[in-house]
Amino acid sequence: MLKSLNKYKNLGTLNFYIELTRLLNTEQELKKEYVNKYFSNRIIDGKYIFDGWFELLSNIGLIEIDYEGYITASPKLLTSDSSSYVAKVILTSFLEKYSKDESFLNIFSQSNLSFDTTNKSLRIKRYAFASKNINLLDFLLTMGFISEDPDFHDFLIINELYRKEFIELAGHSIRAKKSLEELLKLQEKNRQLGELAERFVINFEQQRISSVEKVYWISPIDTGRGFDILSYDDKNFVNERFIEVKSYPNERKVSFFWSANEMKIAQDNSEIYFLYLVDRSKMHTEGYEPEIIKNPYNFFFEENNWDRNCSNWFFKRN
Repeated sequence: MLKSLNKYKNLGTLNFYIELTRLLNTEQELKKEYVNKYFSNRIIDGKYIFDGWFELLSNIGLIEIDYEGYITASPKLLTSDSSSYVAKVILTSFLEKYSKDESFLNIFSQSNLSFDTTNKSLRIKRYAFASKNINLLDFLLTMGFISEDPDFHDFLIINELYRKEFIELAGHSIRAKKSLEELLKLQEKNRQLGELAERFVINFEQQRISSVEKVYWISPIDTGRGFDILSYDDKNFVNERFIEVKSYPNERKVSFFWSANEMKIAQDNSEIYFLYLVDRSKMHTEGYEPEIIKNPYNFFFEENNWDRNCSNWFFKRN
């Protein structure tokens, strides 16, 4: 996991990896301890500690340790020691390894990414790299994956050499994570608002028919029933009411969604189906009553009292 690299002060710099690649090419038998000693007390790219190189290269599959403790480098790392090639190999391997990692997706999330249409650049917010990821930020900067935005200090620019690869490898996971987060957040918010409105209607019905036992809350246990609450017309408890509860924030924003299943149940049970519209801004106002619509299918589709808009259409070839 990417967060396992957080414990290191430095994950390596480009010139460090160029020299390491040359060392791997020229020395037949290298151990981790020898490499650490080789680079000790050295200043490269302004850094003198390189404690994370081994775990990074191991994690992304560019080096292995044999049974005697000697380093075996991947052939693609040994092909060339040019700066552009070394950077490309390491960054590509890094993206392949971590593009679906949770920590990576938290940093490179849709909320942190944006496309600058003026400069045609893909940007990421600097603060996406929290303090625990500063070593990763330094690594990506020195390797040339990202660079400073000359116009905005709060943003960094993803190098266009890696932009296509970044989108291809990480784009699906970034989109999926964002979609799931938004969906879960919206579902939870709607659930909470819906529950508040339903509880209000339950209390209203209990007072209206003077009974607690004869008002049944259906939706928490059977979401496919097509209505939320079962009640009765009056205190005689003879004629049932199928009650669907819809709420809205205030009288300036009176709107709601009505599912196909709910509409079908309303149509099939037209004489006992009721829609209760609840203004959430008035639920705690003494004496407030919800707007009650009997036979709402006829009310909305035949009497045409409201505007109807379809937010999504389903198409199927005949």
